[in-house]
Amino acid sequence: PPPRDPREAASRKEAEACGLLELYGEEVAARVFSRSWQVRQSGMAAAAAKAPSLVGERRALAAAAKVMLLGASDKMVNVFLASLDVLAALISSPGALGSRDAERELRPLLLSWRDKLSDSNGRVREAAEGALLALCSLPAIG
Repeated sequence: PPPRDPREAASRKEAEACGLLELYGEEVAARVFSRSWQVRQSGMAAAAAKAPSLVGERRALAAAAKVMLLGASDKMVNVFLASLDVLAALISSPGALGSRDAERELRPLLLSWRDKLSDSNGRVREAAEGALLALCSLPAIG
């Protein structure tokens, strides 16, 4: 059946384009794009749990980067913070961020996280700083 809301169709196309739908599945994709921030937060957690098992899959980094970018652009602090768990999962997974494509895939995130360094919320500033420093410590990104 066709989506009821045009935004659902756009979200689905976006999820398909980066591999999020294919790799993470319908349920996680729907949660990540939900209107409810609590559901988006749980979608970020589900994506973080699944990310390590996707290492080595084609477009896995692109899909994870899209999830993190959605979290970085979310107005809800808890969604942003949950999206950083995807990064932690990737960092702890050998080979996840070692490819030559890593810097290219993560560049939009670096800009978003840089902008978060001036956020009025201290937790957001600290989390963004931590994410940037964590990526800088990786040889493929550094």
